[in-house]
Amino acid sequence: MGGKNYHIEIVFEDGVRWLARIRRFTASSPPPKLRDYLIQSEIATLKCLEATAVPTPKLFDYTFEGDGNPVGVGYMLIEKLPGTSLQWHVASSKQKFKVLEGLADAFIELQKQPLSEIGCLKNPSSHQIGPFARDVLTDLTHPI
Repeated sequence: MGGKNYHIEIVFEDGVRWLARIRRFTASSPPPKLRDYLIQSEIATLKCLEATAVPTPKLFDYTFEGDGNPVGVGYMLIEKLPGTSLQWHVASSKQKFKVLEGLADAFIELQKQPLSEIGCLKNPSSHQIGPFARDVLTDLTHPI
């Protein structure tokens, strides 16, 4: 489980592994419209990253909370990438260097993308930038 999402591993008979990524929410969570906006931005980001050399899980399916889906919560079904969770405080110097080298490669690759401004990717089929949004913000009408 991450800080903002539950990650439930799904293992198929053929050994293929997916993750069900479900947004955590509590009484202090943002309203459903903002939670859906956050998922939409994450989906758009995954779609944008697919066109790069940055390792990105494949998105298989998703739905928004506001879709009236029978599950009742927004979710994404994504490919489970190989690896282990990073625990920086116990990583060796060699492991830390490898992580930082990978981040540098990702930043170099992202620099090549045609994004003209900072914000949330808004539309999975384009590089349209929308208002910046976080789960602690509840106003979608104005970018920060």
